[in-house]
Amino acid sequence: MHHCLFTDVPIFVFPVATRLVEAFSSYLYLGVDLFFTLSGYLITSLLLLDRRDPDYYRNFYWKRFFRIIPALVLVLLLTHALGWTPWIGVLLALLFVANFMNFWGKPEIGPFWSLAIEEQFYLVWPMVVRKERPRKMVRVLLAVMIVPAVLRVISWLLHHGRQHYTFVHCDGLAWGALLAVMCFSARIPWRSYNNLRLWRKVGAWMFWAGALGMLGEVFLVLNSRIDYGLSLTAAAPLFTGVLAYLITHPKAGISRFLASRPLRFLGDVSYMVYLSHTYFLEFYDAHSRGWWAHPTTGGLYLRFFVVLAITLLWSALSLYLYERPIGRLRRTFITRP
Repeated sequence: MHHCLFTDVPIFVFPVATRLVEAFSSYLYLGVDLFFTLSGYLITSLLLLDRRDPDYYRNFYWKRFFRIIPALVLVLLLTHALGWTPWIGVLLALLFVANFMNFWGKPEIGPFWSLAIEEQFYLVWPMVVRKERPRKMVRVLLAVMIVPAVLRVISWLLHHGRQHYTFVHCDGLAWGALLAVMCFSARIPWRSYNNLRLWRKVGAWMFWAGALGMLGEVFLVLNSRIDYGLSLTAAAPLFTGVLAYLITHPKAGISRFLASRPLRFLGDVSYMVYLSHTYFLEFYDAHSRGWWAHPTTGGLYLRFFVVLAITLLWSALSLYLYERPIGRLRRTFITRP
């Protein structure tokens, strides 16, 4: 929605309803930070369950390999063949350092910067989970939450403003990991009577702190760089608070809705959707003509639904015909299901 509906066309050409949609879409770059929070929670939960496994590292990294690499290689090879990703981009994406491409004098290409942040975090974090007690993990995570926020402020003051470096944009992963550690310590979901206690003592505070921060960013318009940094800082606790509510209220209506089959399907294909949708969007913009390409309300919505439909079809085919068949090979490399 952010990439397809957020537009540089002067907003006054659209009716009021479309202006509202466009204004909402302008904040949806925070989907990356929502992903970081979810990933931090999910992966840390799995690491905590397996931390006493003698093949802890082997199983974890083979699982990550078979989840991440097949789709990534497919997208990189196809986009390179089409001239969209140069060899240096392919190499840096495979090494998970694409968020530092400008260090080599190259512009950042595609969505690979966020994947790089995630995998750099998981190069180090499993060692902490394996060796440290939950209390020590919390201290480490608090540092990871605070340092990037401080570095973002320094970046604003120096008029730098880049947010794709790991050391200024990994706090969302730490927030999600912190929630996982707290749930593990409270024995959630095995002791469901701890649900409301965790929500009231931790989750609600996270949610309201993030919500107030986001409202402050919306109403205290300073400049685009600072507003962007403030929204990143507020998004992590906000999304962690929402996630805490869903975990501690599994029977709530929103929890059941998010567990519905259509949304679970979107979750299954979401990785390939993320890797590929911007390329379909670029192709659409390059080849659409006439009314299809006209930046009217109808043309804007048509662009979104056509790109969405093509991306979902491609992602589903990739999942069922390519990613999952390759993923079954992981049974050969991990020591237990």
